[in-house]
Amino acid sequence: MKSAMIWAALLISLTVSAFPHGVFAQQTFDDWAISCAEPGGCRLAQTIMSSERVWIATVLMHPRAPDQPLRQAEVFVPPGLHFPSGLYASLIGGELTPLRAEWRQCSARACAGVITLDPAQESAWQRGRAVELRFRPGPGAPVAVAELSLMGVTAGLRALDALGAQE
Repeated sequence: MKSAMIWAALLISLTVSAFPHGVFAQQTFDDWAISCAEPGGCRLAQTIMSSERVWIATVLMHPRAPDQPLRQAEVFVPPGLHFPSGLYASLIGGELTPLRAEWRQCSARACAGVITLDPAQESAWQRGRAVELRFRPGPGAPVAVAELSLMGVTAGLRALDALGAQE
């Protein structure tokens, strides 16, 4: 019960942080969902929970304008992350080098990093089934491994980019 309340508070705080004016539109694509807080504020998102319903990570994909070759994904993980160990995203069964997140900030609620996907990496994610996220929750802690489903990411990214092009 206590972990459910913590999860609900964390999800609300992350949503408010990512979308300060509230969510006004949402579409679902298998394991991904588009949430729009305001015009120009849409993101394709997925939250990863443990089997005990403990929050592990949230990934927010940003729309890409036609003239932008790279796509960015924000990754939020619990606070206390061991930065020197990094956070890596590896396509499961893929041949691409794991992507390392560039750290942005940490707060009492979460740590945030950004993963940048070039066109080949984005295409591989769209063809893939899952990405493995690896990070060390704290100094001396074992590496945490979480699976990010890619089911629905292709349709979700198409819809997200179409929303971005309308604005």
